[in-house]
Amino acid sequence: MRGTAWLRVGFWSACTSDYSFQEEPTNIERKSLPFRSYHSKLIQGLLACVCASGLSLGFAICAGAFAHEQASAQDTQPAKSGSQSGNAPQAQKTAKTSKHNDLRMPSAMGSPYVPLDNWVYEAFDRLIAFDYIDDAIQGMRPWTRLECARLLNEIRTGYYQEEVELPPEAVRLYEALTREFSRELALLDGGSNTAARVESLYSRLTGISNPPLTDGNHFGQTITNDFGRPYQEGFNTVDGFSAWATAGRWIGYVRGEYQHAPSAPAPSDGVRQFIFSRDRVSSVPPATPISTVNRLRLLDAYVAMNFENWQVSFGKQSLWWSSMQSGPLMFSDNADPVNMFRISRVSPLKLPSVLRWLGPIRGEWFLGQFAGHEFVFLDTTGVVGQFGKPLSRQPFLQGQKLSFKPTANLEFSVAATVVFAGGPIPLTWHTFFRSYSIGGLHTETTAAANGDGRSGVDFSYRVPGLRKWITFYGDAFTEDEYSPLSYPRKAAIEGGIYMPRVPGIPKLDLRVEGGTTAPADFPSCVGCFYVNDLYPDGSYANNGNILGSWLGRGGQGERAWSTYWLSPRNKVQFQYRHQKVDGDYLPRGGTLNDGAVKADFLFKPNVAFSGLVQYEKWNYPVIAAGPQSNVTTSIQLTYFPGWRNR
Repeated sequence: MRGTAWLRVGFWSACTSDYSFQEEPTNIERKSLPFRSYHSKLIQGLLACVCASGLSLGFAICAGAFAHEQASAQDTQPAKSGSQSGNAPQAQKTAKTSKHNDLRMPSAMGSPYVPLDNWVYEAFDRLIAFDYIDDAIQGMRPWTRLECARLLNEIRTGYYQEEVELPPEAVRLYEALTREFSRELALLDGGSNTAARVESLYSRLTGISNPPLTDGNHFGQTITNDFGRPYQEGFNTVDGFSAWATAGRWIGYVRGEYQHAPSAPAPSDGVRQFIFSRDRVSSVPPATPISTVNRLRLLDAYVAMNFENWQVSFGKQSLWWSSMQSGPLMFSDNADPVNMFRISRVSPLKLPSVLRWLGPIRGEWFLGQFAGHEFVFLDTTGVVGQFGKPLSRQPFLQGQKLSFKPTANLEFSVAATVVFAGGPIPLTWHTFFRSYSIGGLHTETTAAANGDGRSGVDFSYRVPGLRKWITFYGDAFTEDEYSPLSYPRKAAIEGGIYMPRVPGIPKLDLRVEGGTTAPADFPSCVGCFYVNDLYPDGSYANNGNILGSWLGRGGQGERAWSTYWLSPRNKVQFQYRHQKVDGDYLPRGGTLNDGAVKADFLFKPNVAFSGLVQYEKWNYPVIAAGPQSNVTTSIQLTYFPGWRNR
C-alpha cells in the first residue's frame, strides 16, 4: 500500500504539470531549448510521467523493503506468554526485555557520520579497489561509524574467519581501521550504544604569498573542497573541535571552528563589470574592500535518530554524491554545510525475491536552505535585493539520490536536486510540491514556481580480470532536463581512473580525473551551469561558494594524485591540477595550473600532523593584466583526546 501511494503521487504530480504547446524563444540562461511541435511536447509529457513514476517507484521499493524488515523483525520477537496465562507481570517483563534487545540491534542504533575530510575514506577506497569489500556504496557519503564497522566486519567474516591470506598492504589498512572503529565493532555484537566522545581538537595555519583565486562562483579557487572556509593573501587560521554523543537510537554531533582570514582590496573594475554583465544584477557591484574575517562558525552540527537503518537528521550537514576525488558535480564539501532535514538509508538493503538482482541499495532525501544569497529575480518584480545584504528569505534546496550495486564490480546512481522559493516566494506546500514537477522546468513562465532543477548520474566499475588493479568511475549532470543520459550533449561530465597500486611499487597508488562544464556540442551554453535567471548571483551556491565541482560554471580541467603509503596513517602525496575557463564565458578566458606536495603523519596514537606546499600560476586577464603566481603553505596539528564517557 505504501509503495502504491508513492507511485500514485509521483505519477499524478508529473502528469498534471502545466504543459504549454506554444513555441518559445531560445533562452541561453535557462539552458533548455524548447520543443518545436505538439508531438514533441506530448512525448515530453509522457517522459515526465515515466521519470516521475520511476523515481517514485524507487522510493516505493525502499518503503516496501522497510516494511519487509519490520515484518521480519516482528517474526523474530519472542511470544508473549503472559497474555495466554494471565500472568501480567511476566508479560510486562517479557515486553521490557524485548524492547531492550531491540535497542541492542545495530539496525536500531544511532551512529554519527564520519566527517568527509577524515583519513578513513582514502583507506576504505584502497581496500575496496583491492577487491576486499563488496557492499560499500562509494558514491553516497558520509558514512556512519557503524557502517564503517559493518564494512570491516565484511572483511573479518569473509577472509579472516576463512583463513584467507591477505597481502601486507591490505592487512595494515584493515588493522588501522579496526583500531579506529573498535567500539563500533563491539556494538555489532550487541553492545550498549550509550557514549559521548570528544572526537578531535585541531589547529591549522595557512600562509598564501601573493593574491589567490577566491571566487569559484565566477572564476576559480586556489583552495577547493574546504567547507567554504575563507582565505586571502597572508596568514589564515582555523581552530576547531568535534564531538558526538549517542544514546540508543539518538545521536548528537557538533563541529565548530574559529576562522580567521586577512582583508583584501576591492575587486577591480573589470571584475565588477563582468559580474554585472554575467549575473544580470540591478547594478555594478560596489568597490567595497574585503574585510578581515574573524568568526565562530559551525560546520557539521546535527541531531539524528535511527529507525531500522533509516537515519533521520536535522542540522548543518555535508554530502558527497560521487566517487570523484576532485569533487562531485552534484554535491560536494566545496561550500559551507547546508542546513537541512535529511532521511538517509545508512546501510544498504537488499530486496527479496527476483529484485535481488538490483544488489545492495541505498537512498536518501533532504530538504535544505541556502545562506548568503543576495538577489532573486521575478517577472513581476524584477531583481530583488542589494549587495552586502542577504535575502531575509533564502532559497530552498531539495534533493534525492538512489544508488544500486547489482554486482560487486558495478555501482550506479541517479540523483536530482531543485533550488526553489526564496525572496518574495515563500516555502509553502504548493511551492514544495511544484518543485517536483518535472515538465514545468522547461518553460520560462513556470521557472519561479517550480525552481531550478538538476539531474545527475554517477558510476564506478572495476574491470574484470584487472579488478584489483584498475577502477573506472564517472559523474554527469544536466540542468533542467530529465537525465544526462537522455541529453548527453547538454551534460557536464567528469571521469576518472584509480590504481590502488602501481605494478612493481605496491605502496604507490595513482588517481587521474578530468571533466568539463563547457560541453563542446552545446554552443548555446555559455557558462550555463550552476546558474539560473531566478537567482542572478548563482543559484547553486551556499555563502558564495559553488556546492558542486571546482570546474565552475564554464570550465574544463584535470587533476592527478599519486600517494606513497608508508603506513595507513603516514603517507606522502603529489598533486597536479589544470583548469581552463571557456573564453566565450569569460572574456579572453582563464588558465590555472598548480602542483603540490602533501604529507600526513601520525606521531603518536593521538597526535597527527598534516602539511602542504603548493605552487600555483594563473592567468585571468579580467582579474589581472598578466600572469600571477602564489605559494600556499599549510600546517595542521590534530589531537585525538579519546575523552569518552561510556
